[in-house]
Amino acid sequence: MRQSMKFPLDKERMNLQEIVNSMQNNGVDMTILKELTPEGNGSDLANENIERGDVTITASLQWLHAETFGLAFNQFLAREFQEAEILEHYSNYFKLRVPRGETTIGYAFGIIEEAKNTYRISEYSASQTTLEQIFQRFAKVSVDNGSLVTKIIFKSSSKEPMSKVTVTQSIPGQTEPATVDCE
Repeated sequence: MRQSMKFPLDKERMNLQEIVNSMQNNGVDMTILKELTPEGNGSDLANENIERGDVTITASLQWLHAETFGLAFNQFLAREFQEAEILEHYSNYFKLRVPRGETTIGYAFGIIEEAKNTYRISEYSASQTTLEQIFQRFAKVSVDNGSLVTKIIFKSSSKEPMSKVTVTQSIPGQTEPATVDCE
């Protein structure tokens, strides 16, 4: 998962397309890079590039770090729990839902504890979905009715009750850690 990318030492900012080209030349998954649009997960960078004509290299690399480790962690959870649904994702924050199945909250803690170094997780929590969260989900469906709702679900084939997990990733050079809240 470790990659080295070279950028000019005399530049703090570059046009986003130049950064994307460099990332692509270094083997970054196009699925991630396609999110660098005003409508995608990289909308902050894309909009800054539209307004200024460039973005900071550091912010671009921090975004790539959060996306790469966040996606890898989501896929890891999907393998462990047969499904991991991304409920919310913005900047370096992820909120996920995994099926509880026959497992316990302690099992979820154990799985994440073992994986935290691999996915750069510094904080996490896990809890069962509350009745209030279920009602909020129904209310959100009512509000979203008629509008486009993007849902990303990594799964094998389970319809079990869900558990909630909150995870925070450490991103080098960033003062606040990235958070993953898995429900």
